[in-house]
Amino acid sequence: MASSENPSIDENLTEKPESNLILLVNRDSKYENDDNYDAMRSDLEDISVNIDNGREEENELFSKEMEEQTKKRNLVLMEIWNSEVQYYKGLIILEEAFMKPLKNCLNTPQEIINSKTLKVIFSNLEPILSLTGELLVDLNNRLFYCKEKTFSKNLDVLESKIFVQFEEFLNNIKKSESKEEIKLGDIFCNMAPFFKIYSTYSMNFNKAIQTVSFEIEHNINFKNFIQDQILQEKDILKDLSFQSYLILPVQRITRYKMLLEDLLNKTTKKQEDFSLLSRSFGIASEMALFVNESIRQNEMFLKMFDIQRNLNNLNE
Repeated sequence: MASSENPSIDENLTEKPESNLILLVNRDSKYENDDNYDAMRSDLEDISVNIDNGREEENELFSKEMEEQTKKRNLVLMEIWNSEVQYYKGLIILEEAFMKPLKNCLNTPQEIINSKTLKVIFSNLEPILSLTGELLVDLNNRLFYCKEKTFSKNLDVLESKIFVQFEEFLNNIKKSESKEEIKLGDIFCNMAPFFKIYSTYSMNFNKAIQTVSFEIEHNINFKNFIQDQILQEKDILKDLSFQSYLILPVQRITRYKMLLEDLLNKTTKKQEDFSLLSRSFGIASEMALFVNESIRQNEMFLKMFDIQRNLNNLNE
């Protein structure tokens, strides 16, 4: 039996009209006749309006945050494209200014280095250049809705393309016109198996640099060729050395890792691109680790080789 000291449920509601949530759940007809009901209903409507207004403010804030996130993500996309074009230009310069002239005079009276030395210095540059061109076609078509099948190797055309498309992309970002999610994860995932060609180049790099140093010291024709090319092509070489261009493919895998990580950080888990981007980043990270380890092991081997050679010279 309920004690007279304990108030009934009805008394609770009468004494505490601020318990609006209870009223909302227990909306029986007997409360319709309460003198306080109209006031309570008005309070509930005010609460509902305040909740709706709060949600609108939250949605507006969320929308602004997403818009800002999209802009930041688009800037990373543009950095990926622009850096790939600059890298492609560097490879073209390496091929056109140095490799091709040396290759064209093989087995002629004007030969500067033999085919074996040429292979040691430039390794598998040509397939890397071809792969980079294919990647640029995919990036270009995805970012700018083009339908190109090849990417120009003409440096003047490249400069013009960079300027026009870079300006167009930045203008779209400023106007907030580029709101559609642009996905790159699939492109890098599809290219990932071919990135293994970088390991060959990287493993050979230390030997390539040693060969260049040896040829410059002992082959006057090679030394003069490098110096002449640097002078003649100074406008496109931008005061960079021959060796600075040779190292570009070695640096690129690490650069891919950094760019993909940046893009991944600007991509939410709910976005479609997140899964493939995560996979691409993982592959790039493994490749960067493998390349760095290959270089380290190759350096150790060359040092041991030099030590052994010096010991042999002492014994003689």
